[in-house]
Order: sequence, then structure tokens, then C-alpha cells
Amino acid sequence: MQRGIDHLNKVAEEISNFRRGHVSIGVLPSLSSSWIAGVIDDFTRSYPDIHVSVITRASRDIVESVESRRIDLGISLFESTCELTECQQFMAMRNV
Repeated sequence: MQRGIDHLNKVAEEISNFRRGHVSIGVLPSLSSSWIAGVIDDFTRSYPDIHVSVITRASRDIVESVESRRIDLGISLFESTCELTECQQFMAMRNV
């Protein structure tokens, strides 16, 4: 999880050179109401002039949206096969 937060902070740092901006994030439905809310709250406290929108989608839709540049950052169960898209694992889930 921390790697995802670090990536968000890196994006914010890049945007902060302009002092304002917008970041769109695609997340799985299971993350949209709990975990991501806390992350976004922390982020907007640090970067109040950067607007964040969260879009809830299925994993494959998130990957396609990142590849087509409709969203800036995606949290998905799948990796992109697009060479222009950077993928990083930031959380491992154990099988139940």
C-alpha cells in the first residue's frame, strides 16, 4: 500500500510545480469506500490545490483507462501489458 501512496505523492510533487492540478484515480469497488478515502484525505491535506477524482471500475476497465490515458493512476488486480504504462505492485493479498 505504501508504494501506491508514494506514487501518489510523486505525482503530486510533479503537479505542485504548477501549484494546481487534477489527478484521476481508478480503484476497485472494494477499495473505493474505505481504504482510498483515508489516502485521499491525507493527500488533499498535503496538496489542497490539487483536485482528486476517484473512479470505481473493475480491474480490466482500470487497466484500459490507464493505458488510454483517461485516468492518471489505477489500482487493479491486473498488470498492463502496454509498454508505455508503468506497473508497480504495492500490496500482496493472501489467499483465504
